[in-house]
Amino acid sequence: MRKVFSLLDDEQRQALIEVVDLGTAVASAGLIVSILNVFVDLVT
Repeated sequence: MRKVFSLLDDEQRQALIEVVDLGTAVASAGLIVSILNVFVDLVT
C-alpha cells in the first residue's frame, strides 16, 4: 500500500485519502446503528 501511495501525486493522494475517510465513516456509522439496534431490541 505504501508503494501505491508513493506512486501517486499529491492531488491523487488527497483524493484517495478522502475516499478512504468516507468509507471509514460509513462503516463506523453502520456499526453504531447495528449496536444501537441490538441495544433497543434488548430493552424492548
